[in-house]
Amino acid sequence: MVVLWLWLCVVSFGFWCVAATGDDDVSVGDQDDIRNNDAIQQIIQMYNMGQQEFEMGNLDNAAFIFKKLVKAVPEFSAGYIGLGVVYEKQKDFGAAFETFSKARRKFPKDFDVAMALCRFGASILNSRVSNDHLKSTATIVKACKSASKINPSDVEAMAMYGNLLVLLMRFEEASPILEKTVKFSEGSSTHFQNMMNLVLCNLRGGMIDHVIDNLNAIQRAHPNDPAIHHLIGSTRSIIFANDRKSIDELVHGLNIDTNKYNLRDPVFCPSGKWKLVMNWTDAASPNIETQLLNPLSASTIYKSSEPVRIFPATTVMDPYFTEYAERYLFMVNFKNKASMWKREGLLSSPCTFYSASQMWNVEIDKDRGDQRFMKTVKVTGRVASTLPLKNLGNYYHWMVEGLIRVAYYQDLFFDDPEYSDVKLLIPTANKQGFVQESLKLLGIDKSRLLPYTAEDNERWLFKDDFYLMDWISPKDEPVGSLQNDAWSPFYPPKEGLEKLRSKLHQALSKHSPGYDSDTKKIVFVSRTAGKSVRSIINEDHVLNGLVAEFGKRNVLIHTGKESLTKQLLMFAKAKAVVGAHGAGLANLVMCTPGTPLVMFPMEPHVDRSFGHLATALDLPQWIVSNVTSYYYGNYGVVSQAQIETIVTSVGMALGAIPLDENKVSVGTRKAATKAEVSITQKVQRGRGRKRKRRRKRGRRIKSREEL
Repeated sequence: MVVLWLWLCVVSFGFWCVAATGDDDVSVGDQDDIRNNDAIQQIIQMYNMGQQEFEMGNLDNAAFIFKKLVKAVPEFSAGYIGLGVVYEKQKDFGAAFETFSKARRKFPKDFDVAMALCRFGASILNSRVSNDHLKSTATIVKACKSASKINPSDVEAMAMYGNLLVLLMRFEEASPILEKTVKFSEGSSTHFQNMMNLVLCNLRGGMIDHVIDNLNAIQRAHPNDPAIHHLIGSTRSIIFANDRKSIDELVHGLNIDTNKYNLRDPVFCPSGKWKLVMNWTDAASPNIETQLLNPLSASTIYKSSEPVRIFPATTVMDPYFTEYAERYLFMVNFKNKASMWKREGLLSSPCTFYSASQMWNVEIDKDRGDQRFMKTVKVTGRVASTLPLKNLGNYYHWMVEGLIRVAYYQDLFFDDPEYSDVKLLIPTANKQGFVQESLKLLGIDKSRLLPYTAEDNERWLFKDDFYLMDWISPKDEPVGSLQNDAWSPFYPPKEGLEKLRSKLHQALSKHSPGYDSDTKKIVFVSRTAGKSVRSIINEDHVLNGLVAEFGKRNVLIHTGKESLTKQLLMFAKAKAVVGAHGAGLANLVMCTPGTPLVMFPMEPHVDRSFGHLATALDLPQWIVSNVTSYYYGNYGVVSQAQIETIVTSVGMALGAIPLDENKVSVGTRKAATKAEVSITQKVQRGRGRKRKRRRKRGRRIKSREEL
């Protein structure tokens, strides 16, 4: 879904709070050893030279000057800060961390030095860059806390400290600090962003009453800020299931962002007037060809049996759909000048952005137009792309979105000598290696791979044919299971899932002949307690219960650390799959039709990705209604009664335990109310009682009336 990234106060040239613009402004570091005004002038001149080189994008020159400054005047703290910032911009994060840390040791009471290290750490944690560059998060927390103590009235220091705690998932500590920043920044240009960060903190922490109050307050204070639409849409998508208003807000926000976007460039958009296309039927142009791949199945309805819900059933699953309209599948060919922007790979052609199958889940930001550090990488030769994907390093998005595209490219390109030159654009290498392993399993030669390695200061320009297999939802689908679900862009087409399952089973037959004759077992999908959301703290007790009932030889534990091939074999031979909403369930694509899924739902159950997979792949669904978690929360410690319910559910799903009609409900109950009220209107009645009932991991929202 749309990720609410923390807003971090960083001015555009990256030097943040370092002030060195005049004789009297040099206030950073200990200047006791600077003997005369001439020396001060030379230091300022050298510092400004380094800053100017940085501004012009000459990072090597800037680094040379700041190194020289640090060596010549080691007591001048701004030199260390400048050098650290240059290293960060050069992506040398290890050197940046060491430089900022060295400055902290040398100037422990220097506010600007503490803030520089604090900002750097928060920026790394807030990005999709590996956190391995931070050798100690405790060092970062100490720097942020120190900055707040050195200058307790500085709002930015408060905000950075609170935001860092959010990034470390210490929400209860962060919330009061961020509330303070909101109060202190009232009337300033940072007030709106501080309010947004407070919403994110409370949303991630499951403090839903506070979220509702925060959103009401932010709309009262900043009703005309265009970013309010993204905030409302993203927040509602977490706390309301099947909520059309979430989509409307997100789409409205994207349209505003696109209309405001004014990058003028002779290659990418000479006019500077951009538009956003969310439907391939609207993409027609002389340089773009589109071909519908499934004219017979597009918009037809596919469905599965209703889920079996184990009592005590609640409205947590309502509405729960088991009918969907098949997507329109397209092969799109950009004849030239297709481009992808930054690390996330936003697709464009001249003056046009394409959200494609991601629909309202893309980001169009003003930083895309920062020409000082933006590099253009030109790619020659024909390319077939597995991108765009919402999260390039996410197992689910690769396995059931990226690989579906690969399955079609195999049929259309890779087996045809006419297309022997076509390269496959893939996400860059990931730690787990699942991208490369899946392609090897499918027989894609390594020589045909083109890893997408773009950084946030790069855009790739494809000079020749750029092929993209993609899909869109029908505009007038009758069921309402797609058009009203903010998460539906992540529900792949049934035809694509079935094609992928077939190809993966064929590949496994070559890799492990006779695998399908092995004894089938129950697969329990583990989520590491303390490191994952939606995990069970006493997961070992659940496993003990399953083993006691079905035998140790009949229960396998999926951890996600296995090789890709081993994971696929595990699910291909599963006689039942048990687990919570999480990327590991993407392996359901390997399950044979009829394999039951016993799932622990969310509360509210906003994302139906795995319920949809089960429907599309003909996997019966069993819902353990009394084991629930908030989207960003955990299942906590499950009771013995809950464990017995899980074991009984698996037994009934397998037919090993007789179906007890007193304990199950087939189908869904009456859907939750559709009432809509402006978020500026609080619900006064019952709020005190609701706060008392609030649980730490987040409570169920029974109605949309509160937001």
